Amino acid sequence: MSIFLERISNFMSGPSFTLLFFLLIIWVVGMLFKRIGLPIMLGEMLAGLILGPPLLNIIQADIHIEWLADLGIFFLMFFTGMEVDLNKLTKQLKNALLIAFGGTIGPFILGYFITTYFGGSVIQGLFIGMAISVTSIATKARILHELGLLKKKVGTVMVSAALYDNIFSMILFAVIVSIAKIGKVDFGSLTITLLGIIVFFSVTVPFGYYMFPKLKTFFSHKGGSGFTFSLMVALIFGFFAEVVGLHFIIGVFMAGIFVRDEIMESTDLYKKLFDTMYVISYGFLGPIFFLTLSFHVDLNILFTVDFLFLVILTIGAIVGKVFGAALFAKLTGFSNRDSLIIGLGMNGRGMVEIVLVVIGMELGILSDNYVSILVFMAMATTLITPLGLKLIAKKKE
Repeated sequence: MSIFLERISNFMSGPSFTLLFFLLIIWVVGMLFKRIGLPIMLGEMLAGLILGPPLLNIIQADIHIEWLADLGIFFLMFFTGMEVDLNKLTKQLKNALLIAFGGTIGPFILGYFITTYFGGSVIQGLFIGMAISVTSIATKARILHELGLLKKKVGTVMVSAALYDNIFSMILFAVIVSIAKIGKVDFGSLTITLLGIIVFFSVTVPFGYYMFPKLKTFFSHKGGSGFTFSLMVALIFGFFAEVVGLHFIIGVFMAGIFVRDEIMESTDLYKKLFDTMYVISYGFLGPIFFLTLSFHVDLNILFTVDFLFLVILTIGAIVGKVFGAALFAKLTGFSNRDSLIIGLGMNGRGMVEIVLVVIGMELGILSDNYVSILVFMAMATTLITPLGLKLIAKKKE
């Protein structure tokens, strides 16, 4: 009997039990939030907030969990790139570009000025402005599908605008991170940054567009080899991004964009690769990342002057995104109601913003207080968007 108890004790003190416990929490939360119709990512972050160090301190991340969370960033960004449908980028091109611009520039400007007003540095203001300007593609697509709007004009332009929004945000991210690495903002550093960005996109875009189809045989290998080759390509793109002074995830994101069905020998093979990436990103590593992210949140900001900053930044993020996107939607010919639907849909933050926040923390740009504020803000906008979108869309019907 003592042998069995010892074995149980050894298992419970090891990394396998920790992983099992994390996955159990993720599974329960996923089932619950799916049933009540709210984004599962929100539930995972709330679970980390309540069960983790910020509140009850029942679960903590050991070195193995932290490694899986870091790996989750890689898969999430690669899959986000795969979600960028190059064919959809050409649909409603003018409308989508204008809406994406309005939805990006509004929160970016407000985020910068709010942050610097509350004592943040220029680089912190730029980074936070960029982080809150990102919109979520996956959450939006699911909600639009549920409401029957995905294939209508308002849904098509919203998804296309979200794709351009993410690309704009990645470019801003590349600029700001490069400046942060140099350590100053001046003409020389800005020139070096822009040259790095130009070199990176001048190489990766033609290579991905023209060369990936020529590598069709390698991407289409069965038995897991095609999956492995895709990861190798993403890592090479990430390495190239680092070489020219950008961040690794920019390269991973760009590699994902060009992994599409045209480079596979059959649509079924691409679907299998896409589904595999989705399962790993949102069924395993991604949820671990979202759960552990909340461990960095400091609840004390709710009782300090930072709470005022949190409230104003959240309002600025919502107003900037909703009215910025809605204004340009109205200018492109949409009705008031459809413009509001587009603005609310573009307001949804999500995975990309959270990943950028973590990168900002790792680079030393964001302190724990800023991380806490941005996590709370992401949770608030993630909750507001589906509720508001469903309400307005139902009234329209």
